[in-house]
Amino acid sequence: MYRYFSLFIYTSVSLFAFDIVPQPRPDPTEDKVQKYDDIQHTFRLDVWFSDFDGKSGIDGFEIDSDYSYSDNDGLGTVVEYKFWQQDIGYRFSILLGYWDEQEDWDEPDLTVSIASFDGAIMTNLIHQQISDDVKVNFNLLGGGRLFAIEQEIYAYYPYWGYIDDTHTWIEPFIGADFEFWLNNKFYLFSYIDYGTLGFGDAATHTCNFKAGFGIELGQGLAFEGGYRILDINIDTDNGDDSFILDAKMTGYFIGMAYRF
Repeated sequence: MYRYFSLFIYTSVSLFAFDIVPQPRPDPTEDKVQKYDDIQHTFRLDVWFSDFDGKSGIDGFEIDSDYSYSDNDGLGTVVEYKFWQQDIGYRFSILLGYWDEQEDWDEPDLTVSIASFDGAIMTNLIHQQISDDVKVNFNLLGGGRLFAIEQEIYAYYPYWGYIDDTHTWIEPFIGADFEFWLNNKFYLFSYIDYGTLGFGDAATHTCNFKAGFGIELGQGLAFEGGYRILDINIDTDNGDDSFILDAKMTGYFIGMAYRF
């Protein structure tokens, strides 16, 4: 009897010492959820290949619809950074764009340069874990945007002429963004905002929209691509001292996102 009791004690101690006795393991689903919830910062950088379609005017000289431009290439870039502190998020974005629209010899040429900086506060309305890897996020945001636009018009016929002007303003805006993770590697996203300043015919209106997809590459890095629209409508309505731009810049973008 003593021999059997000693063997039982020895075997029990050995099993615990070498961790052979099965121990409860953490649920891998909980790890994934926790890893996703721990993401507090997102940095994005993309390059935007866009077309210009619209009309322009400076100091009483207007390029009317007969000279409306389309199917011309422009180039832009957007840098975005957002982070969360519990239930409140903050988003900052810089957009730079340049369009050089050249038409026939008897039609005016137009160059448009745009720079904008915006900051916003976000609140999360939906953060739903549908399954192990499927997740949905929906946020509302509001803030302010600084816009600076320079236009240059070159006229060749019947008289040569050159005119340029810059218009700068600050506007409030509201918006929303949406993110849908199909699994832990592939996701879809969209963003829209609308800003306005002033009233009546002299008001400025801007609208930003983008939609795209992302592919997680590992270590928080992801490749993204999609389509972006920037719609601007400005008319200072000052006669010989006016600034008019009613245009849409549309095109595809590619870039990277980093979450940490």
